[in-house]
Amino acid sequence: MKTICLKSVDSTNTYIKNLPVKERVDGLIVVADKQTAGRGRMGKTFKSDGKGIYMSFVIKTDCAVSEAVVLTSFAAVSVCRAIEKVCGINAGIKWVNDIVYGGRKLCGILTEAVNVSGDKAECFIIGIGVNVNEEKFTDDLKDKAVSLKMILNRNVDKEKLLLALKEELNEMKVSCFNDKENFYNEYIKRSVMFGKTVVLNCDDIPAEVIGIDKNYALAVKYGNGEIKKVNSGDISVDGIYGLGL
Repeated sequence: MKTICLKSVDSTNTYIKNLPVKERVDGLIVVADKQTAGRGRMGKTFKSDGKGIYMSFVIKTDCAVSEAVVLTSFAAVSVCRAIEKVCGINAGIKWVNDIVYGGRKLCGILTEAVNVSGDKAECFIIGIGVNVNEEKFTDDLKDKAVSLKMILNRNVDKEKLLLALKEELNEMKVSCFNDKENFYNEYIKRSVMFGKTVVLNCDDIPAEVIGIDKNYALAVKYGNGEIKKVNSGDISVDGIYGLGL
C-alpha cells in the first residue's frame, strides 16, 4: 500500500480529496503527525495534537454511496482488531462510527464519498483518529474521551499500532465484501448498543435499541411500541460519554 506521511495537515481526508484523481489510488493511506482542522461526523472537530494517530484510507468499490455506513462498520471492526492485537484490550463500537472503552471515546471514524454521480462514487475515504498517548483531556472532554495510554498506564508504540491498522485495513479492502457475515458477527459482538436507551437527533424522544440489521441500520423501539430503523444520524446513548438519559 502506498503511504504518504505528513508532519501537519488541515485534515487527512481533505488532503486526499484535493489530490488529482490519478493519485487517489485504491489502498492509499495518508498519515499526519498533526491535524489543524481534524473533522468528525456532523461537522464536529477532532482533537489532533500529535499524540494520537490521524490517518485516512482510500477504498475503491462499486458499492452505493448509501452503503457508506457499511464501510464505516467494516472499518470499526478493523480498528478494534488492530487495537486488540497491539494493546490486548477489547474496545467496543458505538453506532455508527466511534470506538469506545469504558463509556468514553477512543477513536472516531469518518467515511466520505468522493465525486458522487447518482448513487456511485469514484472512491470512499475512511478517516480514522485514535487517541493513543494523551495523558489527559480538557474539562469538556474528560468524561467523553480516553486514550490507550490512560487505559494501559503506559506509552503505546504508535508505529506498531499504525502498522497493525494498515494490515487490518488492507485485509478489510481485500476480503470484507467476500466475508460480510464474519465482519457483521464481529461487529455485533463488539457493539455496546444493545438494550441501551438512546435519543435520536431527529426526534428527541427516548427509545431502546433492539437490534442492528445486516445493513448496519439501528433498530429502536419507542415507549408506545413503535419500531424504527435508522440508517444514519447523530444519537445520544445512555451511559456513554457521561450521558444519563
